[in-house]
Amino acid sequence: MTRNRYFQFIFCIGFLAVMASCADKVDVDLSENEDATFTAWMAKNRPDMPEVRPGLYYQIHRAANGDESTRPSYNSWVEITFDGKNLNGDYFVNMYGRRAKYLGTFTSFTHYAPLVVQLYPENPRFVMGQYLALHEMNVGDSVEMYMSSKYAYGSGGSTANTVDGFRGNIVLGGYTPAHITMKLNASTRDIEEMRLEQVMEYAENVLGIPRADSLKKGFYLKITQENPEGDIIGEDSIAYVYYVGKFLDGFIFATNDEPVARANHIFVSDRADELGTSESWYDALQFEATNLTTTTVEGFREAVMNMRTGEKGIAVFTSDWGYGASGDTSDSTVIQPYDPLVYELEVYKTRPERKR
Repeated sequence: MTRNRYFQFIFCIGFLAVMASCADKVDVDLSENEDATFTAWMAKNRPDMPEVRPGLYYQIHRAANGDESTRPSYNSWVEITFDGKNLNGDYFVNMYGRRAKYLGTFTSFTHYAPLVVQLYPENPRFVMGQYLALHEMNVGDSVEMYMSSKYAYGSGGSTANTVDGFRGNIVLGGYTPAHITMKLNASTRDIEEMRLEQVMEYAENVLGIPRADSLKKGFYLKITQENPEGDIIGEDSIAYVYYVGKFLDGFIFATNDEPVARANHIFVSDRADELGTSESWYDALQFEATNLTTTTVEGFREAVMNMRTGEKGIAVFTSDWGYGASGDTSDSTVIQPYDPLVYELEVYKTRPERKR
């Protein structure tokens, strides 16, 4: 290394060290400024709110029939509903459809339903302030929270830690306090067992199928229009299927039935053809048991394989037959981890005319 290059190298190292030191100082200054401003704001505007930790304030509102045995613990699964605002009252996250319409952020593709998440500190689907409060809540309780960014969204703001689909009318900036209200709807140590119970309840109460009459564990099928003369769909068969995919509460997350899509305001006229052919998304789906080139899940395949051509049916199944522990975020509507699914199906021997 030449003498000049040596001094250039030393200068660069020194410059980078100074820059890193300055960046750290900026972060410290911003954080300290936030803490001072936030503390003053709370003293003036919410002196009634208990300070649980420096920079974290919350008050739990107990349900009338609260039961401490339902209180979640580390690694429990919780079902929560919440919204988040800045101190000016602007929403950066909102899980309520009616409010989304008021805010102008409503979409028919968003499933405004409680979020089901596992309770551990590093889970990116909620913030540390929520994590701490949930350990003190019973099912049915709600909480109002004010927190500095170190308990909320940090230096990156809400874009660094978002809940899919529940958009507010602003983005929360970095080093910004948050005001969050949250309700604990359910808690369980075994999310799969809870979902299996929900599927069995749906089969029994909605489809009229006894719990014991599952085709396989966590999978139920009701034939709503029989066709004893129809072809059995085997491994080498080709059939054509119209489908409507739903959650247990009836919200439609996918369909190739054009009238249904239009009626539910989820019709997309220029949607890309996922079959890789010239066929329209809203044509009946070509089903091949041994050559599925579509994004259909195992429960869809299982249902069609247990039907005859000319029949209609409704299948309900746990996530073991669906998108499992990971869920699916690839489409317009988010499917959460362990979400049970319902499919209404119409099966044809030859491709029917497109529905209009």
